[in-house]
Parts: sequence; C-alpha cells; structure tokens
Amino acid sequence: MGEGQKNQEKVAFPPSFLLTCSKSMENHCHAVALFYMWYNFVRIHQTLRITPAMEAGISHHVWSIQEIIVLATQSLKAAA
Repeated sequence: MGEGQKNQEKVAFPPSFLLTCSKSMENHCHAVALFYMWYNFVRIHQTLRITPAMEAGISHHVWSIQEIIVLATQSLKAAA
C-alpha cells in the first residue's frame, strides 16, 4: 500500500469517527434490515404480483408490519 493510500484511508475513516458513530451505525443497520424485511415480505411487486419471499418459497402469505414488529421484539428478547 502506497503512502498516498494510507493518507486517504485516514481521511475517509478516522478512528474518532468510528468510535463516535458506532451507535448510529448500529441503528442504520437495523433500519436497513427492517427495509429489506418490508421489501421482501410485505410489498407486493407489480411484475411478480406477489412478494419476493413468496416467489422464492420462503413465505406463504403477505406479511403485515405487525408481524415484523412481533418478530423483531422476539428477536430482541432472545438476544437479551
């Protein structure tokens, strides 16, 4: 790795930034996971006319937001 690349890495991800934004990064990851759940299990796609999860055989019904909340709550309880 050249000297210029080392400097670019330091500018892109300074250690202080990584330490101060860990909580917001964790929240961002949770938000992305919820979006993927909604996109694949709740949203009916126009071209498929069903959800991608149903097309893949992972689910047999369109999920509701309430079902995702229950699943997330159970996951948090199990992790604690």
